[in-house]
Parts: sequence; C-alpha cells; structure tokens
Amino acid sequence: MIFEMLTGEMLFRADMDGLNLREIVKAIGEPSHNEKCFLKANMSALGIAVLEKSIESLKMERVRLDPLCSKLVRLNKGLSPTQAIQAAELLGTMLKWVPEDRARPSNLLQKPYLY
Repeated sequence: MIFEMLTGEMLFRADMDGLNLREIVKAIGEPSHNEKCFLKANMSALGIAVLEKSIESLKMERVRLDPLCSKLVRLNKGLSPTQAIQAAELLGTMLKWVPEDRARPSNLLQKPYLY
C-alpha cells in the first residue's frame, strides 16, 4: 500500500494466479534456504510448486531482479534518490518471506521516512 501511495502503481501487479509470486521474487529476491523451509511448512503444495516454477522461470529467462529502490527511482514520482532509498529501506523491512521477520508497526513509526 505504501508503494502504491508513493508511485500510484501496484508493486505486485498480476492478472493470473502465480504471477504475484513471480513479481514478489523479482522485487525482494529468492527466499533463502531457511525461508523456503518455513514456506514449505506453511504454504500449500500448489503454492510451493508455483513459487519454485516462478524462481526457475526467472533464472531461465535471466530476468534482472528489480530491487525496490531502483523501481522507485525509475518510476520517478517526485522522489529524490535519498527519498527513494529511505522508502525502499522502509518497504524492505516489511516485505519478508517469513512474517516474524517483518518489522513491527511500532518500529516502522520510528523510521525516518515516516516522520
């Protein structure tokens, strides 16, 4: 939601099942081994298959990952490079594969970008 408020665009735009996972991998990277273990324990077999297929297809297509900071700068919605870095760092603390690794709201409110 914050990304959309900053840019007017959806971060993970997809019109078919599974494409959201592909867009998430492009934005935040492939899950680590530990994150994959967590996901396998908490996602359906179909969800895991779609995730693995997304990762495989990105590797085969040699798709360049689009880190949040470069995406924010590229969209150029009035953000300075410093603001884009701060926004990307903020979003990066919220976009984690394992929910327990995500920033807590009270910590987010202390981030420079939000005050």
